[in-house]
Amino acid sequence: MNGFGTGRRSGPQGGAPPRHLSNIQILRGIAALMVLVYHIGNELSDRAFPVAVPEMVGVGSAGVDVFFVISGFIMVHSTAAAFGKPGAPLLFLLRRIVRLVPLYWIVTTCMVAALALRAGVAALDPDTLKWAAASYAFLFYPQASGNDFPFYAQGWTLNFEMLFYLGFTVALWLRRSTALWVLSIGFLALSVLGWFVVLPWPVTRWTDSNSVEFVLGIALAEIHARGIRLPGWAATGLASAGALVFALTIYSVDTWLPARGFVWGPPALAIVAAAALYSPQASSVPRRALEALGDASYSLYLVHYAYFTGLAALLARFKPIPRIPVPLYCTLCFVGAIGVAFAVYHLVEKPMTRSLDHRLGLSRRWRAATIGQPRSG
Repeated sequence: MNGFGTGRRSGPQGGAPPRHLSNIQILRGIAALMVLVYHIGNELSDRAFPVAVPEMVGVGSAGVDVFFVISGFIMVHSTAAAFGKPGAPLLFLLRRIVRLVPLYWIVTTCMVAALALRAGVAALDPDTLKWAAASYAFLFYPQASGNDFPFYAQGWTLNFEMLFYLGFTVALWLRRSTALWVLSIGFLALSVLGWFVVLPWPVTRWTDSNSVEFVLGIALAEIHARGIRLPGWAATGLASAGALVFALTIYSVDTWLPARGFVWGPPALAIVAAAALYSPQASSVPRRALEALGDASYSLYLVHYAYFTGLAALLARFKPIPRIPVPLYCTLCFVGAIGVAFAVYHLVEKPMTRSLDHRLGLSRRWRAATIGQPRSG
């Protein structure tokens, strides 16, 4: 996923100044931690802990908005030499599939298997199987309950990411300037259309305003490509302003949630812009540690809720979950999820992605297809 770690460090080794995108890699890790904290708050509520979860914890959900802006930015930035190149579009899509799909399918399969073991094979009725099939296909699936999230709920953002990838694949056939205008107008029109027209499944869910955040990332990539940079004080101010808007608007979230991309897209853009347009001057141990967290951000985002489920099942064997001290349970959720994410990244995600890339020769073919300068309009 472009919004998540690439499996490769952006920063340099040793004490040399880090590459500029080191900040984006770090922001990926921070955004994943935001989502983790938000879901720990949900976990306390879902497990009926006798504690009031502060509403401010909900700001953690803005990590998703940050990821979407990063996706738009990285997709344009990383494909600068690919626009208008005949072999590039299909290779782009294949590389994104290899990056996004395998781990998500593994986690989804584990959840399907867990349901079958817990409730019996009979629980996999035809509607449930259709729901699972739609999840594997990155489609929202409306259910009688009114929920349309994928079988593994974390996958809802990946459904949007796959839509972005498909749109970007088509756009790569065009010249860069034309492609970016087509993408931006197309996704903005889709979001606006959703306010006035009820479209059929599965298109209707994709008219959500989250697509606006992808467009904001595209715009930021163009600003970055023009060489515009910010001094440290300006970047700090911009990021602080974005964080402040998140904090101030969380209390009215039920009012503006249908317009999420328009409300939280701009502050997310401010934070990503602060990271993208400021060049740090030196590497450090904390920076490299945060980059490592960014590397594992996709694993962290994807597996932490499954980890919560397993943790609760294990602890329930010894003590009722709501009677566990809240600080202890939160620590186990937070630290344990990060530990599991690093294990999944290094033992599963990274070697699996590299192996598939090598077998299909995707990186080699991508370099061959995109040699030369990008075409500009």
